[in-house]
Amino acid sequence: MSAKKYRVLVAGGERSPGAEVLGALHEAGHFVRAVVGDAQALDPELHAMVDDLRVVDLEQDPAPEGLCEGMDAVYSSLSLGAYPRWPTPWEIDGEANLALVRRAAAEGVAHFLFVSATGGDQLRFEADVAAAREQVVDAIKPLGMRWTVLRPAGTFAGLKKPFEICRERGTWFVVGGGRTRFNPIHPADLAALVVRSLDDTSLQGRVLDVGGPEEFTLRQMGELACEALGRRARVVNIPRGAFGLAATGVRLYNANLAREMDLIGFLADKDEVLGEKVGERDLRAYFQQLALGG
Repeated sequence: MSAKKYRVLVAGGERSPGAEVLGALHEAGHFVRAVVGDAQALDPELHAMVDDLRVVDLEQDPAPEGLCEGMDAVYSSLSLGAYPRWPTPWEIDGEANLALVRRAAAEGVAHFLFVSATGGDQLRFEADVAAAREQVVDAIKPLGMRWTVLRPAGTFAGLKKPFEICRERGTWFVVGGGRTRFNPIHPADLAALVVRSLDDTSLQGRVLDVGGPEEFTLRQMGELACEALGRRARVVNIPRGAFGLAATGVRLYNANLAREMDLIGFLADKDEVLGEKVGERDLRAYFQQLALGG
């Protein structure tokens, strides 16, 4: 644990991994200023861990003057979230984060920490979400702050929804052959790395592709999920072409959901999306915890 205590602004604490980062900073004794678009979206348990709560308009004025004053560091995993029809990733994942970066630099913040998209470097010219977040990565570097960019090779939290679908329908769905290899990281391990980055100069001035201790294909993840649920493994492949056509149809009424489907499809086309094995928690235990209602 750091002997020095920092004043850290956290944007994106309403959902994982920002929520885990907020909790880890509080546990380490740092001062936490949380920035949210909706105060009600922040878990009540996290409210008690926040020293200063700021509510902003993420579309119109995501980084008002004075927001970063007095802060030693700013962390952001601010993202669009649950695929509403509006705004788009360009407004939130892109412009809102860019405004925060510029405000931090203008108000003397020493260190900016940012979580980019899984596979962002590989997909920035293919998927809107990756492109929006990678433009933020580009903007951070020349502004004179210390900086740390974390690019996870998937997160356990991102597997919670397909796990719940598997619980309800008895089936784990994969796009294409399901052979892309990932080593997803537990959000708590990612949060620990964020806290460590405040002091560890070896983690500064770098874009870090990070992951958990184990590599899995999407098919193997499905087999683990079925095992945790006590079921015979039932993994169903959705042909890549059919999935792409479905995304085209979805785009007519929810372009943001279609963008997420595009990202999933493009990831399914890759051989691997792997990061340095810095996490410690294993996926089997996570699925078992979910199976028990954790």
